Amino acid sequence: MSTARLRHIGVQPSARTRRAEFDALVSSGALTIDQDGATARALITPHPSGNIFRVAVGVTGDSVDEGWSTFDQRYHWFGKKPQAVTSGAHLFVLAVDRWRSAVVGLYETVSAGADKLPHSPDPERWPWAVGVRPLAAIPPPQAAGVEGQQGPQSGLPEHIYDEAALPQLYAAVAASPPPPGPRTPEQRVQELEPEDVADDVLKAVASLGKQARRPAVLDRAVEIGGWTEEELAARAWYTGSGSTSHVRHIIDKALDYEHVVTRRLVRDHGSSPYVIADTEKVQVGVAYRRAGDRKPAAVDEAHIVDIAALDKATRRHMQLQDRLADELLERGVEPRSPGSEEPQFDLVFEHAGVAYVVEAKTGDPVVSQQVRIGVGQVLEYCHLARGAIAADVRPVLLLEAEPPDPWQGLSKDLGITILRADDLQRSLAVLGPTAPSE
Repeated sequence: MSTARLRHIGVQPSARTRRAEFDALVSSGALTIDQDGATARALITPHPSGNIFRVAVGVTGDSVDEGWSTFDQRYHWFGKKPQAVTSGAHLFVLAVDRWRSAVVGLYETVSAGADKLPHSPDPERWPWAVGVRPLAAIPPPQAAGVEGQQGPQSGLPEHIYDEAALPQLYAAVAASPPPPGPRTPEQRVQELEPEDVADDVLKAVASLGKQARRPAVLDRAVEIGGWTEEELAARAWYTGSGSTSHVRHIIDKALDYEHVVTRRLVRDHGSSPYVIADTEKVQVGVAYRRAGDRKPAAVDEAHIVDIAALDKATRRHMQLQDRLADELLERGVEPRSPGSEEPQFDLVFEHAGVAYVVEAKTGDPVVSQQVRIGVGQVLEYCHLARGAIAADVRPVLLLEAEPPDPWQGLSKDLGITILRADDLQRSLAVLGPTAPSE
């Protein structure tokens, strides 16, 4: 295994523990195993947003065998490319034919897209793979079905809209033991994430100098990581884009992360080489661009309208955004706009060591759909921005009025501050910046 994996678990390469040494540590009590695997149960939390689907294993006339287990899987295979499944979705696995759609397990998707990967169980019938993390497994002979829930035969996942069935589905897998963790060399490689290879990417850039362009950086990072051919052949777990090699995929992602998010890498323009950035704090955003100085976009054809993009282009949205910017300037706080390679938030400002990332949503009265979209956007923007600057990063949602239930309380639970345009001075004061007269 590459040294990246050892770094990931906090062990120096020279301190690699062999099996005999591990057994000795357990015997001495230096390492303990918390639960007996025979009695432990998987810890399963129902999906919070209802992003839940059912998928089938086996087909009519060809059932999975008695020993089939979701714990042995890292992909679910489809006959067509799925479009509706997003990262973090729950997939209940129903075994068809002989097992009569019994619930034999539960997956969590690790990526939203699908790829055609090698080693499909049936390349002609099931060419598309989505990376999944098994959460629960029930042996087919012990599994039970849930009334009204059938394994889909369409070759695609099917959304579960029957809310009454969800508690029964989760109950059907409640007796599952905990997932055993990676069992094969490929599965162990797939546990690696982009941050595990970030140091290799930085070393690659430093060693290449003026030749540090993407293809060369990726190849050098692979060389620095000391990956074996077997490890490089491990299939991408984060399916949907990029290389079909997991190692090459996460190295590619790490390069983008170090350039766009942490900004430890910079370059003058798109085709220039990467260089190691100055270690001083990088200020988030660029000088604020007044939204009202831009022309609203024309309404596009209905079937290709991007709701978020259209809202951002409306005159009302621009005025709302500029109103907050003006209020900040009056308080001596500089509003800033996103740079070309940053998350496209509406504006950001810093105060008392905290960076506040703002997404504005128009509408009075405020409707749940707009709040829901805004919450998703601002949480994503903050996630991408964290680590890029020294300041703490916090999400802010700017609305025209009070949001409907349950968003006032729910936003607080999510750590999102809501600013109200109809009471902007008071709601902004909660964040700290005071007006000149205060």
